[in-house]
Amino acid sequence: MFSKESPIGIIDSGIGGFSVARKVQKLLPRENLVYLGDGANTPYGNHTAEEILTMTRYMLRFMEEKGVKALLVACNTISCLIDQYRDEMSCPVLSVVQAGADAVKDLDVHKVGVISTCFTASTHCYPDLIGKAAPDKVVISHGCPDLANVVERNVGRPEGQALIDADVQKNLEGLVRDEQIECCVLGCTHYPLVEENIHRLFPACGCWTRRSRWPRTCWPIWSGTAW
Repeated sequence: MFSKESPIGIIDSGIGGFSVARKVQKLLPRENLVYLGDGANTPYGNHTAEEILTMTRYMLRFMEEKGVKALLVACNTISCLIDQYRDEMSCPVLSVVQAGADAVKDLDVHKVGVISTCFTASTHCYPDLIGKAAPDKVVISHGCPDLANVVERNVGRPEGQALIDADVQKNLEGLVRDEQIECCVLGCTHYPLVEENIHRLFPACGCWTRRSRWPRTCWPIWSGTAW
């Protein structure tokens, strides 16, 4: 059973969800957070749907035992399967993918790129959700096989920056130079951790969306005013 004083849970496939946790801490400094990142099995995007659900349900049980009042699914890959486990939790479960799609619909751009894990890209969740909210936008989705893992292993390590730069360059070159996207959704929570690398390598791409709207739209649930 949870109450207004209960903590907020955040789950992710590794350290990527720290980008979400930092935003929550900044906006809601008095809230207690419980974070669980499954670094042993990262990146989730290289697993099957059945494997992802098995690993996710382990984290759900952990959060249920902690009595969280809301669960933030920071991992985009896990969010793509939210309809298959949302009802297994006794608290509200919130999707980062929906928040990302909602943020894009109000941007003054026509051509949007999305980089994500290969699994997330294969579900077409971002193009489908953005298309429903903003049918006038062209969405080009690209799955990155190794970028989340490269970030997980090298972020914060000066000697690992060249590896990060090489993977970012490989995955974004076509979207920026050839497709000429106007902005890019960072469809994996690992990617904002290397946003400086992305800006440095592709400064002409004017808008890399963040999920700053997500914590704000969820405020009624966290504060208890939605109960």
